[in-house]
Amino acid sequence: MSHTRLPARATGLAAALGLAATLLTAAPASAAPDWETLSRLDEARLQACKVPVDGGDAWRVRLRLRNGNDYRVKSTVTVLRGGNATDRRWRSGWVPSGEGEAGAVRAGTGAGWQLSFSVSADELGGGGTRSVSSVGRC
Repeated sequence: MSHTRLPARATGLAAALGLAATLLTAAPASAAPDWETLSRLDEARLQACKVPVDGGDAWRVRLRLRNGNDYRVKSTVTVLRGGNATDRRWRSGWVPSGEGEAGAVRAGTGAGWQLSFSVSADELGGGGTRSVSSVGRC
């Protein structure tokens, strides 16, 4: 059996092409959204991240409620502009233990835009307000 030796340059090129193919087909670690926790209720988390829409003139705030409790929870998010509620809202249904629900709201890019949010169960709950500008990008 005869063996053909490749020049070092061809071997290097083949290795570089193999590495490039591996890097292009593997999903980068940054491909997953970088969720930020807005509120917690024991082991339930309301999380958010934002992406620009309309050429950067507005934000789509992605939301998800993950329930790690052994009881059901629900959540609401209302977009505020200048401290006043808008009609831009998201409400989850009741989320059973171990499950989640997702949604989104649209908000402006200026300083006066905020999110008012809550996470609640049958007999307890909590929430708060946060500026849209402080929510991290997905």
